[in-house]
Amino acid sequence: ALTAPVRAYIDAARVRERSARRLSGRREWVGALVLYSQAIALLARAHLLAGGAPQPLSEQPAQLLGTLLELARREGWLIPIELERLHPLLCAAEWDALDRLDELAAERASDDLAVALRFLLGKFPELERAERQRELRWFVAGSALLVLSGLGVLLWSLTRPPNLALKRPVSASPAGYATAADEAVNGVRFGEIGYHSQAGPAWLQVDLEVEREVRRVELYGRGDCCLDKSLPLVIEGSSDGQSYDVLAKWNEPFELFRPAVLRLEPTRLRYLRLRTLRKAFLMIAEVEVY
Repeated sequence: ALTAPVRAYIDAARVRERSARRLSGRREWVGALVLYSQAIALLARAHLLAGGAPQPLSEQPAQLLGTLLELARREGWLIPIELERLHPLLCAAEWDALDRLDELAAERASDDLAVALRFLLGKFPELERAERQRELRWFVAGSALLVLSGLGVLLWSLTRPPNLALKRPVSASPAGYATAADEAVNGVRFGEIGYHSQAGPAWLQVDLEVEREVRRVELYGRGDCCLDKSLPLVIEGSSDGQSYDVLAKWNEPFELFRPAVLRLEPTRLRYLRLRTLRKAFLMIAEVEVY
């Protein structure tokens, strides 16, 4: 089993590795390479201490790495070429050796150090077993969550009432931006503009074809921008297409990936109409009626 000092070295190396990975992702090479080098030295200390070296290990990082490589060769480790290639850089006497690397050399050194770190961590059997067990637990938990999510979606789709507006006849004020009124009831909530009117006031009407009892209306705004350009919006209902009653008004900006939900008193209607109350564009990705 790993002793407490060995684990402390390993934990400190992992902290530096995570920070180095973030810095390399931002292409801040000098900081990343310094932290990677420190992590390598800490893992060298951990291996030497686990192999019976006395405490404290006061050698410099270059000496530690050289001693570790000697130990690795005696133990018959298959040492990765990345670690061999890094040895001259990590043991360089010049204080600014890392600063003088060009972009390509720094990136390769960062990749090599990351590989060397994973190799040295993998040479602790207890760590490797713990990693495998943790990965297995995450896999089992993720699989269970995926199954439960799938069952939830299936149950939701089976119990959710039908969308009465889906693919029903639509009329509207003139459309612009290469859109059409029927795109507001084509079942696509995200990924397209939907219906986009010309400069208003503008309106859009869905014909449910028969009179139905309506309890809820869900409106999806344009999915990429302009989430407040159609406000204020009035929602009206009619049974004959001649006289309309105001069912609700909507004044809040639409949200991406979330509909505006209008809960109504049970109302019988055939026609549902959206109308802007000022000279504004009407932009609706999808209209759903329940």
